[in-house]
Amino acid sequence: MHPHWHSASSATQQRLILLFIQSPAAVFESEVNSTRSAHDVAAVFRWAIRHLELPGASFGNDPTWYHNFFKAEKSASYPLNSFTEMLAPQLPAINLELLTTTLNLFSSLAAHSEANSISGSKLSKFLGLWLLTAERSTPGDDFLAFYDKWDKHGRILEHLFLSHIRNEIAHHRMPKRLVELVKHYPYAGITQSSTEHDLLPRPRFSTRRYDALFVHIDTESPLSGPKASRHSLQMVADALNAITPSTDTPPYSIWREIQQ
Repeated sequence: MHPHWHSASSATQQRLILLFIQSPAAVFESEVNSTRSAHDVAAVFRWAIRHLELPGASFGNDPTWYHNFFKAEKSASYPLNSFTEMLAPQLPAINLELLTTTLNLFSSLAAHSEANSISGSKLSKFLGLWLLTAERSTPGDDFLAFYDKWDKHGRILEHLFLSHIRNEIAHHRMPKRLVELVKHYPYAGITQSSTEHDLLPRPRFSTRRYDALFVHIDTESPLSGPKASRHSLQMVADALNAITPSTDTPPYSIWREIQQ
């Protein structure tokens, strides 16, 4: 799932996408089964989810579907079958089928995460926003607003993934690695911020979080004439080499420290 994985091939991914669009299902499935790199298949799946158009304005029967499920599960002390008994009634049948199929795929990959380095948590974060929302962004969203939405829906899908595992455990044997993921569900005792009380606490095995520096770069284009085509990495290089005023006030002083 790494965007620049060494075994991934953009040509292979484009061929699979064209087969999906233009060829019979049997031809596409045969090509997918013979594709060497799982990262190419994952990239095509991510492309399909990103181009998915959900019916209606919400993934559930109403916009509060996840909140309703979260509260019902908590009030009932988190029963094993909460996925089928409390979540399923909140979703249209076609969306429930899509979700269940996707989570079955997550489970298949997560059961072998040591070999493929793809955890259910990582998949949830990658695809949560694209799968669970009909409107992925709104006019006026900046990077931070989009990231908050991306993170929230990734955590929601991670919760549904874990709930789905518990539902499967109630009916048949599951791989030990998946059973270990939900051993301490619902992860009580983990400190959360006041803005996260409507989400399941972050499990210990969830994707790691790191401090990062957010840099916003503006460029000026000429009022007339063709606009210069510049690679994003070149823009960053130019910004790092730019001469800034000698004043000691932010943001100039901060940027000089970064340049050093």
